[in-house]
Amino acid sequence: MAGEKTAIYESKQKELFNRQRTTENRGHVYRNTLCFPSILALDTHAGFDNGILTAEDTNIIAVERNKTRRNAVRNQLDKRTNKYQIAGTEAERVKLNKYLKDGEKIDYMPFDICGNFGARIAGWFYRNQKHFADGMRMSVTLTAINRRLETYNEIKQITGDTYIKTAAKAMKNAVFTGIGVFSMTPKMRNHIASQVFMLINSMPNKHIDINNATIYANTDVSALAKHMIVLDTYVYDAESDVKKTNLFHRIIRGYNQKVGYASQVRLKVKVKKVKAVRVRIPKVEKVELTIAEKQKALVNAIIESGVNNRGIAWVTTGQKATMTRWCNKLGKNPDKVWCAVRSWIRMRSGYKGVINTYLVNRSR
Repeated sequence: MAGEKTAIYESKQKELFNRQRTTENRGHVYRNTLCFPSILALDTHAGFDNGILTAEDTNIIAVERNKTRRNAVRNQLDKRTNKYQIAGTEAERVKLNKYLKDGEKIDYMPFDICGNFGARIAGWFYRNQKHFADGMRMSVTLTAINRRLETYNEIKQITGDTYIKTAAKAMKNAVFTGIGVFSMTPKMRNHIASQVFMLINSMPNKHIDINNATIYANTDVSALAKHMIVLDTYVYDAESDVKKTNLFHRIIRGYNQKVGYASQVRLKVKVKKVKAVRVRIPKVEKVELTIAEKQKALVNAIIESGVNNRGIAWVTTGQKATMTRWCNKLGKNPDKVWCAVRSWIRMRSGYKGVINTYLVNRSR
């Protein structure tokens, strides 16, 4: 399989046309790029030759999951620059915040996976939207026919055939180019449309401008990926699209229910758990507090805890029960009180207000 992917990468059709388009100089030198050089790094060398990448200005994040190939990738990159990092993992597992400094964003991404834009890749795009620069130049090389059908079937089940219209609308201004001898079958059209649909919905906080789509026959080097499509795009910041977000979540939920645990897609970035901080009601000597005053003190203490812990407040089960008892005595709705507490935490901390409950071990 590894040899097969290398052969796909060396496709003469890609070399003759798509590499030129992907790496052509459009008057901009890029600062941060994520790419897939492989053992020959042909696209990367072309980027340096054309002046869009430079040893002085460009930080390269090179993805290579195959450990035996990483030295070959390093040898190729060493010929051009020392400003590179190797991400030794699969494309959908790369943690961009590990390789980018504060404030840095990817502005050029030849996402040359030569596979399908399925749920796991889409989940990576969804999680990493914030790391993509406004106006990021991106080319995506995909296999036209889906090798695995879980994502495709889920899209069809949820959207019917409307995904085809959505994809056509997204590509209405794109220039189409065909290289080699092939026939655009209904199956190929539908599979391409499903991948374009997944791409544009994977980034609901972005607008994707597809300006060129090239399909080339790959039969000279591969039986598994007979036809490839390259999407030449620009990615721009946009207002968050709630409909896209909800639809994307529905597709991923359905996909996760039908695949094994190891293949499931995570939509939230893992964060380190903040150490629990016990919230104590401030003691006031020689003053008998009213129930309303006690409740106010507890609320203020919880809010302060959330502000100090990046939007996360930890309370004990006993404190939750106490809050409910006081609300009942004061004629207040406990749910509304907790909602107000979360809102105050969010406003004062700038993070999403979260209240977590933990059980105190009284045997200690």
